[in-house]
Amino acid sequence: MTDETLHKILKNVKELSESDLLFSKPISDHVDVAKYWESKPIENDDIIANFNSIDLFLIKNEKKIFVGIVYDMFNDIHVFIKPEHRGKEYLDNALNKTIFPYLKTVKLRKKICISVEDDNEFGKKSAFRNGFVQIENDKYEKDISSISDYQKYSSKTSTDTTEIERLRKKAYFIYKLLYRFDDELKYRHDIDLGIKDIKEEVQNIYLDLKYNIVNQNP
Repeated sequence: MTDETLHKILKNVKELSESDLLFSKPISDHVDVAKYWESKPIENDDIIANFNSIDLFLIKNEKKIFVGIVYDMFNDIHVFIKPEHRGKEYLDNALNKTIFPYLKTVKLRKKICISVEDDNEFGKKSAFRNGFVQIENDKYEKDISSISDYQKYSSKTSTDTTEIERLRKKAYFIYKLLYRFDDELKYRHDIDLGIKDIKEEVQNIYLDLKYNIVNQNP
């Protein structure tokens, strides 16, 4: 994912969230953890072996304006800070106080790598400043196994009843789709894939939401 793409996401956080392409929650006062979908699933999507949403961290300043983004690629991270906000320690504070502890404690990572092009002086200085060591020409690595653990953050906000109702209806819609798909397989094609358990799991989500039982996992 290029800097241009990350910058585009950063500039359109509100719009992407409203269109259900970006889902985020705060994990500290200045960092949100997020999942980004490049597009919504549709019925005639091509079938591919692997697909997934994209893991991101969104960095906010003291005015809650998004100033930076970290793309978590499991073994590597890709960082982009808006040019006008560089040199203000937003990245350093976000990485060391929140993102590294979160990756260690929640994602169970031990090492983090970052790639920096040779002509990117800002990137190289930032890597060294945040404890990375150069292991190849353009690759830097940091051991996070011994840093402090992430402490779960409480944003003191709760999902309102209107949003709970919207989520409940969405879960019920998915439940009906699965039910209909199961009927189509069995009665049109004589295929039984045993998806009863999946239907019941989705139904349980719908019922949990109905009674406002929402799991708040990190």
